[in-house]
Amino acid sequence: MYEEILLLGLAMRRILLVEDEQPILDVLGKLLRSQGYEATCESDGEKAQQLLKKEQFDLLVSDIRMKPVDGIQILRLAHSERPLMPVILITAYASMATATEALKLGAFDYIQKPIRIEEFLFTIRKALDCSSSLRINEYLRDRSAFTYRFNNLVAESDEMRHVCEHILHLASTDNHVLVCGETGVGKHRVARMLHEHGRRSGNKFCIVNCADLPEPLLDLKLFGTPEPTPPAESRRGDAALTTANNGTLFLEDIEMMPRSIQEKLLTVLREKRIPGDENVQKHVPLDIRIVAATHTNLETFVNEEMLLEDLLNCFASRIHIKPLRERTEDILPLIAHILHQQYDNWNELPILAPDVAATLMWYSWPGNVKELENVIAKMTGGLKATHVTQDELPKRIIKAVQAAHGTTTPHFGRGEYWGKSLKAFLSNQLQRHPIKPHKSSNSTRG
Repeated sequence: MYEEILLLGLAMRRILLVEDEQPILDVLGKLLRSQGYEATCESDGEKAQQLLKKEQFDLLVSDIRMKPVDGIQILRLAHSERPLMPVILITAYASMATATEALKLGAFDYIQKPIRIEEFLFTIRKALDCSSSLRINEYLRDRSAFTYRFNNLVAESDEMRHVCEHILHLASTDNHVLVCGETGVGKHRVARMLHEHGRRSGNKFCIVNCADLPEPLLDLKLFGTPEPTPPAESRRGDAALTTANNGTLFLEDIEMMPRSIQEKLLTVLREKRIPGDENVQKHVPLDIRIVAATHTNLETFVNEEMLLEDLLNCFASRIHIKPLRERTEDILPLIAHILHQQYDNWNELPILAPDVAATLMWYSWPGNVKELENVIAKMTGGLKATHVTQDELPKRIIKAVQAAHGTTTPHFGRGEYWGKSLKAFLSNQLQRHPIKPHKSSNSTRG
């Protein structure tokens, strides 16, 4: 009916789950699969070791107390075979000796039984984020990692995959659509995807920013010269509504549209004609789709009588895009996507230092995708070396990350974040049971 729908599947993260209590193994396996992970479940420690030797996993989650092979033995093998793979240990009886050994062997974290679902899933996501950052430069050059993009719209997170599914659904309709989201989240890209994947894709896609023009110029931009004097068609030829006829008109910041223009636009949507242009309208029916964008709550504008409720009701179909800080899974793919647009040869991509990758991951991105694009462009624009260090990052971003996370050098790897819970456990144990200094039987020399 339209062009083929692109696959939106997420390259599943592979998790090896080792637990000798079968009921727990079954429940955790189902939980991980429900979150979109590929979970390989094993109740036997020896078999788990065999799997680690011959298969690639993104994460290992293992119980500690098992026989004949326990979690610490599996951790040792994992540390040897897959040094960049995070390992999460599960235990019902944490001890200082076990925690010390796990920390020394490079465990990422540990979870105590009984397992709390939210804590478990949060730790899984953090571990996979760290794993991705450690392999970021390998990831940036992996062509197979970019087969899941919806055209130029990165959709790694569940949130953006749902947005893409919504786009595909609405593209096959003629519904007017309201796209909501903070400044810089990518509302323009969503509007263009709606156009390119619908029946109007061969016609014009016009953009008008309602906040850029004063009322008279905005009126002229949308509707053209109102006088019906000949030649009427040529006078209206530059009007956005006429130019976008049979296509899509994208209205940015619709909340900034003056009331008088709202009323005229409402007439267009209801009567499918440009007001005051009846003679031309008899010969050229107006068939247009309106996609509007806003970064605020339009209901507030309706309550304050700054926006016509009838106009808002015309946009019954809505797409909400979450800010980048709430879909951190999209940050690394977005960095890769931006870099690939700047470098034709993938082999020329700069190498990002681990602390740079961590800083980009941990920053809250108040300006969203637009801010990320600008930072990457400035970071690599004048780059003379093959490596990107923190010297290329804006100081404001480094300071913001340091302030938010209380660390002077954010990084992933065998650093401050890795093993954080294990360190906290050991610190707590030492406070509760301080080690007493050893008293020698010999008298102290003077």
